[in-house]
Amino acid sequence: MANNSVQLISLINGNGEYTYANNHYCEALGYSQEALLGKNSRDLDSSTMPAAVIEEVRKTLAQGFAWQGVICKTTKSGDSVWLDT
Repeated sequence: MANNSVQLISLINGNGEYTYANNHYCEALGYSQEALLGKNSRDLDSSTMPAAVIEEVRKTLAQGFAWQGVICKTTKSGDSVWLDT
């Protein structure tokens, strides 16, 4: 799990593309902000992430609400990392 003393923040558009990611979020995934912006967030979903959680996130965001919770993403190096967002 990522360090709980920092806030991991990202924003995506209706297509699932990152429009903002703070430095802590980028560092946790191993990407520069420039490389992450415009990338589809679903491309970084880890196979470890339960499908029910992915669907909950998708539905919540589609309704225009923010979602906060623990997710598993794939880092630039291919490792899975659990993030408390």
